[in-house]
Amino acid sequence: MLLIKKLAKLIHDAVMMTKPAASWAPQLLSTAKTCAIVTTGTLVLSASGMAAPKAVDFEQLQRQIEHLRVEHQVPGAALVVDHNGIAWSVGLGVADKTTREPVTPDTTFRIGSISKIFTAAALVQLARQQDFDLNDELAAHIGPGLYFNRWQAGHPITVAQLLEHTSGFRDWTKAEFDHNDATPASLEEGLAFAPESRTTHWKPGLHSVYSNANYGLAGLVLEHVAAQSYEDVVRDKMFVPLEMRSATSLPARTSGLATGYSQNGFSPMRYWNMIQRPAAAINATPREMAALVSMLLDYGFYNGETVLSASEVARIETPTTSLAARNGLEFGYGLGIYQYYRNGFVFRGHGGDGDGYLSRFAYCRDLGIGYFVTINSAHHLAMSEMYAAIENEITRGHDAPEVPETTVLDEHLLHHYSGHYELAA
Repeated sequence: MLLIKKLAKLIHDAVMMTKPAASWAPQLLSTAKTCAIVTTGTLVLSASGMAAPKAVDFEQLQRQIEHLRVEHQVPGAALVVDHNGIAWSVGLGVADKTTREPVTPDTTFRIGSISKIFTAAALVQLARQQDFDLNDELAAHIGPGLYFNRWQAGHPITVAQLLEHTSGFRDWTKAEFDHNDATPASLEEGLAFAPESRTTHWKPGLHSVYSNANYGLAGLVLEHVAAQSYEDVVRDKMFVPLEMRSATSLPARTSGLATGYSQNGFSPMRYWNMIQRPAAAINATPREMAALVSMLLDYGFYNGETVLSASEVARIETPTTSLAARNGLEFGYGLGIYQYYRNGFVFRGHGGDGDGYLSRFAYCRDLGIGYFVTINSAHHLAMSEMYAAIENEITRGHDAPEVPETTVLDEHLLHHYSGHYELAA
């Protein structure tokens, strides 16, 4: 019955989508037709249009992840794979090297900048209100003094530009990264620290440059629009419907947290009390994070309920505010999520760094499958090799989507545009 309800919801959203997202309808129907069979560590994907089912060998994948964990001296790792629900999950190694507590899919980890999609999705939900829009000017919700826009008169910063990192701000300063007050600061207090660091260095809406400061400001907008604390809004809008019962951005409310270690895998790292929590402070279990992956794969539908509409998911996945996006490029950083290629397939996801913890979630619409992987070590090479192994296994044996034909430009046209360029003031 639940599968039938999901199918009905997917078809309904495909019909009701706004025009810019209408081209996604065939993908919705394709996703609805996908089925999965799990047997002894192997997930068989079968979708209409595929030449033959392909198998994800979870036993082999587990061996690869464990080999990388041991090779790089990572204390613990956890992985969940989602396809129409959790298809497979595993914990490897230990959550703490002293107690030898084993890692499980229910061990809490810091997810770092993956927190951004929760902030963005909550704002997308608030945009259903008549008095708030993602294209609102930032100045309409936050007064002067917390940021400085040199181009305010002609190019005001919008909320959407914050979420897509096209505001013109650079990242936190070293002082902001190093700030670690054990008493959680309010967002106003966090943003009052070094406000001059949030000064535009180029016109807003020009290009995307990653900056945690954007999400500190976005979190304050969230609080002002909802008239609630950031923690309460994200809990009500995201954690509750996704059944993420232990997820939180506050250390006092965190339980079962794995110990985070430095790159060497032996030195424990101090808990990072981030100065602007909406950017990267959420703690959650791998099993809870599988709910986020499932919801996004299912176009906002989770456990029989609508968390986001299909058109809202399409907006989250699609950049619109950069110069490139306004000229038709739909590939890049959306709202707390970005796109990239692996073996010819488009993946959407985000990474996270929590000082002693590294995480990543991603999903592939063409294959209807996604994952969340996390380690309690600041070993970036280990994490990059792990998620590469996961994505290689997910795509193994599948023919990549057809690549558009290469367009050959006239040499005279290219010569016309060759030369020296400078950014306008």
